[in-house]
Amino acid sequence: MSRTRTDPDQGLGFRHEVTFYDGTRSFLSATAPFIREGLAARERILVLLNPDKIEALRAELGTHAAGVTFADMAEVGHNPARIIPAWQDFLLGADGAAARGIGEPIWAGRSADALIECERHEALLNVAFEGGRPWRLLCPYDKQTLDAGTLREARRNHPILHSRDATTASATYPGVVALGSTTGEPLSPAPRDAASISFAGKALGDVRTFAESFAASSGFRGRSGDVRLVAQELISNGVRHGGGRGTLRMWTQGDSLVVDVRSHEQIIDPLAGRHRPIADAGGYGLWIVNRLADLLQIRNDSVGSTVRAHFC
Repeated sequence: MSRTRTDPDQGLGFRHEVTFYDGTRSFLSATAPFIREGLAARERILVLLNPDKIEALRAELGTHAAGVTFADMAEVGHNPARIIPAWQDFLLGADGAAARGIGEPIWAGRSADALIECERHEALLNVAFEGGRPWRLLCPYDKQTLDAGTLREARRNHPILHSRDATTASATYPGVVALGSTTGEPLSPAPRDAASISFAGKALGDVRTFAESFAASSGFRGRSGDVRLVAQELISNGVRHGGGRGTLRMWTQGDSLVVDVRSHEQIIDPLAGRHRPIADAGGYGLWIVNRLADLLQIRNDSVGSTVRAHFC
C-alpha cells in the first residue's frame, strides 16, 4: 500500500484509521487487503463486525480466513464502553506479537444516545492506546446509511484516513488532549415526572430499595437486581467522592429504564469504567456498572457530574 506525504508518522505507535465504504464490494475492497497485509506479516488479527459482514469477509478471504479471529460487534460492543477492554484483552492475548484489527461500532439503527457514546468511544481509543505498543485499528463507516454529521465525527476521531491506495492525515483530528475531555455533549434533561430520591452519608439502604422497587414496578423485574447493584455503585461513588450526597432519578424511556445519579463528584479520568481493574487499586465501581448496564453516559460540568445508566 502506498502512502502519501501527509501520512502521519505513527509507525512506532497506535495507528487509528478510518475508511468509508459504499456497498458490500466497496467494504471488501477496503478491508480484505488490510487483513491480507496483516496475515502476510504474521500479525494477530481480530475483526469485530456484524454477522453479515463477517460472512462476506470470510468468503472473500477464503482459506486465509482461518488466520483471523472474528466476533460479533453487536455483542462485544452492545455497550460501547466495553469495546476498549475487548481490544486491550486482544493485545494482551497477542503476547507481544504484531497485531491489527477491524472494528465497526457505529451502524444505522443505533439509538441517538448509543450513537453519541459510540462516537465518544472512537475518540477515547486514541487516549487509551496513545504511547503504548504499536498496532493498527481500521474502522469502517457506511456512507450509504450514516448521516453527514456521523461521517464528519469519524474524520475528527481518527487521525488517519485510509483507502485502498493511500493513507492520509485527517485535517480535522484535534489531538489526544482535546479528545480526552471529560465534559462531552450535554445529556438531555431528565423528565419532570422522573422518580427521585436524595442520598447522603451512609443512608444508602433506602436508595437501593427505591431503585429495585422502581425497576420491578416499571416492567423490569427480571433486571431489578442489576438495577439495584448499579444504583448502589453509582451512589456509593457519589458518597465517597462527591461530597457525601447527591440525587438518584429514574424513569422509563421507550423500552429502556434509566438510572441517573447526580453528585458533586467530577470524574476526571476519561477512561473511567473502561480500565480493567487491578487488584487492590480500586476502580471497580464504574467497571461493574459497564458490565451490567446496556449503556453508560458520564458528563462533568462546573459543579459536579451526572452518570446515567440505561437498561433495555
